[in-house]
Amino acid sequence: MSPSLRSATASAPGTLMLTGEHAVLHGHAALCAAIDQRITVRLSSRPDRMIQLHSALGQHQTSLDDLTVTRPFHFILGALSHLRPRTGLDLHIDAAFSADIGFGSSAAVTVATVAALHAARGEPLDRARIFSDARAVLHAVQGRGSGADLAAATYGGIVRYRAEPLEIEPLIQPLPLSAHYVGHKTPTAEVIRLLDERWTGRESERDALFQTLNTLTLEATAAIRNGDLPALAECFTHHRACQKALGCEDPATAELLDALDRHPDTLACKISGSGLGDCVIALGPPGLKIQTHTAYPVHIAPEGVTVHD
Repeated sequence: MSPSLRSATASAPGTLMLTGEHAVLHGHAALCAAIDQRITVRLSSRPDRMIQLHSALGQHQTSLDDLTVTRPFHFILGALSHLRPRTGLDLHIDAAFSADIGFGSSAAVTVATVAALHAARGEPLDRARIFSDARAVLHAVQGRGSGADLAAATYGGIVRYRAEPLEIEPLIQPLPLSAHYVGHKTPTAEVIRLLDERWTGRESERDALFQTLNTLTLEATAAIRNGDLPALAECFTHHRACQKALGCEDPATAELLDALDRHPDTLACKISGSGLGDCVIALGPPGLKIQTHTAYPVHIAPEGVTVHD
């Protein structure tokens, strides 16, 4: 990045996993949706080599000469480390949703930061390059991660995604969805570790479940293309059973799913994301609510990462 760095603003949508959780880490397909709640990153150059971050999570100051990737700004700092600006920066991060809710905040802020850094160089919006850089940041910071949420945040709509070999197929379709917060959240890396321990010595049995999830993702993709909600609901119901068999439901998550199942407007419901808390999604009216839990009406966002004038 040249010393004549210019100001830039970019935003990216939050995301919800629809199908393929965990299986996508093992070479299978997944569906991930961009939603209509965004994270915006505004950056401007400084005359020194300092980095100043401002967000609802707090403030952070560091130097380009001592750039250490630390929480809770690890994905922003990871993007800065990967793209290496030559001047100091002020970055302001504004989110339309809390990082406590599983709406893909890490993916959204990573994609928006990468896009803003490219825009500050005067480069045109290149989604393929933004996704590639964002996935490199994910692997450097987290080690493990499929990148499905990065793809949805980059391209918008619903994305059918496979990590290896890389496949990204955007599906611009509306869906009647609501998201519901379980009340607690287990970090994704911790859930993955627990499942690895659970299935040690029974990998072939686990892989059979992953293959079923892959088949359900392909069937769900066809249902979305055809606008066939009953078929999609059936995929969601079978998917929930596979997630339960994998060990992704804890008692609080199961209680919320059962309550949604009893709601007369619910077509189907399932965990969204790694499980053991966080969010579940329901196929049905966006205003669908359960009295005991926080509900979030969500809409599919057709637009992915955007650079703003």
